[in-house]
Amino acid sequence: MKQKFTKPDFEEGTLEFRTDGDEVSIYGNSEGLRWMAQKCLALVDADKNSHIHLDDYEVLTRKSKSAALILVKE
Repeated sequence: MKQKFTKPDFEEGTLEFRTDGDEVSIYGNSEGLRWMAQKCLALVDADKNSHIHLDDYEVLTRKSKSAALILVKE
């Protein structure tokens, strides 16, 4: 069952990961989404299996689920 939408509070973070059943949603302001895009590109440019734990950075809101960006080479 879908939960009622609650706007993320970006006072202390720029990204928020939520789950609702089997759906994962990523909420971000423009700063947060740009930051995440740059981290994704850095992983791809490193050209090796690697990952970044977003909890290690001050980008997640207080209510965000923990998250990681993971490159798995083909």
